[in-house]
Amino acid sequence: MPADLEQMDDRRILVVDDQQMIVTLIERILEREGFTAVSGTSDPSTARGRCERDVPDLLIVDLGMPAIDGIALLEQLRPGDRLPTPLAVLVVSGEDRTSARAARARAAGATDVLEKPFSAAQLVAAVHGALGD
Repeated sequence: MPADLEQMDDRRILVVDDQQMIVTLIERILEREGFTAVSGTSDPSTARGRCERDVPDLLIVDLGMPAIDGIALLEQLRPGDRLPTPLAVLVVSGEDRTSARAARARAAGATDVLEKPFSAAQLVAAVHGALGD
């Protein structure tokens, strides 16, 4: 984590991926970048409740998850009483960012699509872009 307190970023980021290893990897990369309020879950069924209880500044969600995929989750999280309009969303996907599913994710509210595998630098740039930095 950066030693300079001015580099600390307390914006809330929620990571949702069915693979705990990916959740942990993203959390660690962002924490090293200075984000101090990063949390994650490998259970997409809990994501909606977590978003409503503690609205994130950014949601990072895997496109291809069993049961509730990233598109279905985004459709559940349509802006309303408890969520901001719009909710910043970064979708991570093993598919090409120009695929039909990636286009559907954007139509459902994704700010951007990041292709797996991604580097730490690509993730950090995509997060800053999604947050409007």
